[in-house]
Amino acid sequence: MMEDFIDSNMWKNRGSSVIFDKIMLGPLLNQGALVSLRTALGWLSRWPVDLASANPHAAPGCRTVLIAGLDTVLEVVPPDQAVALVREDVRRIVREFQDRWPEYGLVFGLNTPGARMWEDPASEQVYFVTRDKQRICLSTELWNGSSVTDMGRLLRTDQQARQQVCGGYYAPRS
Repeated sequence: MMEDFIDSNMWKNRGSSVIFDKIMLGPLLNQGALVSLRTALGWLSRWPVDLASANPHAAPGCRTVLIAGLDTVLEVVPPDQAVALVREDVRRIVREFQDRWPEYGLVFGLNTPGARMWEDPASEQVYFVTRDKQRICLSTELWNGSSVTDMGRLLRTDQQARQQVCGGYYAPRS
């Protein structure tokens, strides 16, 4: 059973996550935590010496790096190439980021409605569904499937609707 993290902020301070809820992403954007996927891919050949140089626009005390552009890659690159990029390069970013800065959170922000994320209750896998209905298993490709037992839904309380809303998925450590 996938764990629910309700109104939790731990995803901002450790581990990695995929967030598609604009309300959850808003504070990170306001803190200047944003870097492009292209920039993060560049780290693979030469890692910054510290997090401040990796993310120079982040507000002091910000403990999160928000990477934008993963959803664009998943949409525009042919599915087999997108899967290979996520499996080989993006997964490596997650692993090396966590090894270098274990007390910081790595967030992949998606500019995609939550309806484009699909969770299979039987296997507890999380999929990204492209516009042309291709399903890419993020829980396996991004987190190597090893984090599925620890992976959980990030829920926030929608005060207006008076219900819990899923805003993304979190893996404490992949």
